[in-house]
Amino acid sequence: GVLFADAAHEKARVHFPPDTSVVETIERDPRLPLWGRTASLIAERPWTGYGFGKGMLRQELRGRLGDPTLSHAHNVFISQWLQTGAVGLALFVALLAAIGWRYVRFYRSTSDTLALLGLVGLTLLAGFVVKNLTDDFLIRSNGRLFWALNAAILGWGVRLERASPRAVAG
Repeated sequence: GVLFADAAHEKARVHFPPDTSVVETIERDPRLPLWGRTASLIAERPWTGYGFGKGMLRQELRGRLGDPTLSHAHNVFISQWLQTGAVGLALFVALLAAIGWRYVRFYRSTSDTLALLGLVGLTLLAGFVVKNLTDDFLIRSNGRLFWALNAAILGWGVRLERASPRAVAG
């Protein structure tokens, strides 16, 4: 919350007149109308979505909202729903939950190394979710880095679990 308020204050200072408050900055945020528009697009195709690709509706969103920076949903969960429908969103959330559950298992381990890996993994996952609530960074190098870090942490943790089965909490 403190970091959000600090970021909102900085955005108000840089992008708006000096007397603009943080509340006014949030009220003027162009993502609010964008999310309203994406909600209406989701309502048109809630189960199937519009197809895979963050920029599938780029022209539709830019044209309707009149802002070239609003070319995608600016929220990874809304974006997944818009692209792949409710089923795709559910599978994406299930994947993140499965990764999170594995990190919790690591964290609850009696092995200090596994517990540390669990903490690092949970922190990575939490950071990813929080950062992607106002944008969609699950593309290009950011997406590859996220999945690569998860693969490395999970791979190392599973290997440690197999080497010392008694370290795993039941």
